[in-house]
Amino acid sequence: MAQDDYRSAQRAFKAAIRLNAADASAAKRLELVEHVLALDPTLRGLSTAERYRRSQRLMETALGSLAKCLGTMKGSPPAAVEELSDSARKSLLRRGRPHSYEDSTEENLGMAEQLWKARTDLCGPSQSADEPLSRLMAKLAK
Repeated sequence: MAQDDYRSAQRAFKAAIRLNAADASAAKRLELVEHVLALDPTLRGLSTAERYRRSQRLMETALGSLAKCLGTMKGSPPAAVEELSDSARKSLLRRGRPHSYEDSTEENLGMAEQLWKARTDLCGPSQSADEPLSRLMAKLAK
């Protein structure tokens, strides 16, 4: 998990739980790893449509985290952050098959990274509720 190898971490935590079903720490970490894996659009073996769907979900999750952050701020957020949020919302409202799954996935990932950067710039390090998103965004930034 420390090396961002979430599939191996998943296997290790499952093995730990098989050996000791009462290991609450391993169960909690397994849940975190599985959440990261469910969001990750870069996993090998995914179809282009699934990569696109996950990139949308990642962008939606980053937008939600930014919205929570903005809800705690006093005053109005910077205009650039409002524009970024509006652009992400509009993108998420688009329905139907994109012209290119690959291009749209890349656009979504770029938008998610911008949303996450805005969130961390405005509100600092992520809260525990955002840990799966935080870990995935750190992995994608490498």
